[in-house]
Amino acid sequence: MNRIEAAVHRAKERVPPIAVDLGLTAIGEATVLWGVAASQGSYGVDWPWWVWALGVAVALPIMFRRQAPFAAWLTTGSVLLLFGFTESEAASYNHSTEFSFLVVCATVAYLGSMWRFTAAFTLSLAGTYLSLDQPLAKILITMLTTSLAFAFGRLAAKQRQASELLAERVREAEQAADARAAEAAAQERTRIARDMHDILAHAVSLIVVQAEAGGAVVRTSPERAEKVFDAIGDTGRDALVQLRRMLGVLRDDDALSLAPQPTIAALPGLIESVRSAEIDVRLVTEGTIRPLPPDAEIAVYRTVQESLTNVVKHARATRAQVELAWGEESLAVHIADDGIGPGPQRERSQAKAHGRNRAPAQPSGRGLIGIHERISSCGGSVASGPGPDGRGFHVTATVPLEPIPG
Repeated sequence: MNRIEAAVHRAKERVPPIAVDLGLTAIGEATVLWGVAASQGSYGVDWPWWVWALGVAVALPIMFRRQAPFAAWLTTGSVLLLFGFTESEAASYNHSTEFSFLVVCATVAYLGSMWRFTAAFTLSLAGTYLSLDQPLAKILITMLTTSLAFAFGRLAAKQRQASELLAERVREAEQAADARAAEAAAQERTRIARDMHDILAHAVSLIVVQAEAGGAVVRTSPERAEKVFDAIGDTGRDALVQLRRMLGVLRDDDALSLAPQPTIAALPGLIESVRSAEIDVRLVTEGTIRPLPPDAEIAVYRTVQESLTNVVKHARATRAQVELAWGEESLAVHIADDGIGPGPQRERSQAKAHGRNRAPAQPSGRGLIGIHERISSCGGSVASGPGPDGRGFHVTATVPLEPIPG
């Protein structure tokens, strides 16, 4: 916005429209009545009262030009036609009536519809040519001035429409930005919810299994029970640290980028914690380790964590293996156990373990859904199902790798 537009904008904000219309009406009345009075001395006549009344009526429609621009133009034009056909000397003296007419012409061009603008423009030029008893050159000058008033009003209308369109686009852009921010916030809440689910499910599952094992050996092997209860404390403290870190991120959004996230390098510690639940877990790595994007690192870690949590909670397994196969184009993460596998066999085993009068703990499937969502967001894929002989459960996640340069 240039300086002129800024000045006009400030003036519109500071000066009420009614004050502008009153000022224009006063100017119009002053010019018309001055013309009537001056024409008396110039032509040596005394105009009757109705000439003065017509002079007053020429500028009065300016007061309602905003509410009814076409009616204001029509009223002023009709009075001028009557003025010109009766006492043209008073009406045309020194262009005294043109100010009021130019104001209503510009207003109907600015605020009126296209057909009103066209009708007013055509009739104004025709009326000017027919009503003025003046030399042709003077008539043409008046018609040119009238045309410029219409052109000015129309250009101002185009400028207003362009400004409104720009303002609308700015509003749409702001709304789109707000929508993107809301979507990003929703995605972040979903991510945090998944992380909290993974942390709590893994920790609680280990604590339950370790507590049951500790209770079984507390009398027969106190030293072993002591180790089990120490492992319970370590698992609980680790879960508390992770939850406090995550809740701190929720309290301070700026800390989000500073909050450390688990990576593939943390897998040995995760596997060691599962071993404390009396499950023999092995980590096997094949190929050359390559760097992964941060989201892929987190997705791989959470995939292994969720899969091992399911092993502890549902599989009744004694052994499990986590395999990382690094290829040229992708990383394949394979988690397998020797448990009871999915389906009716797992249900019967769980029912037997929990007693006849207790409902078996069924996996909700949300863990596998979360795995699919995490890996898919990295451009990868997930496959899961029972082992080759129907026993155990296998999860395979494939994450694409950046091509090796050169």
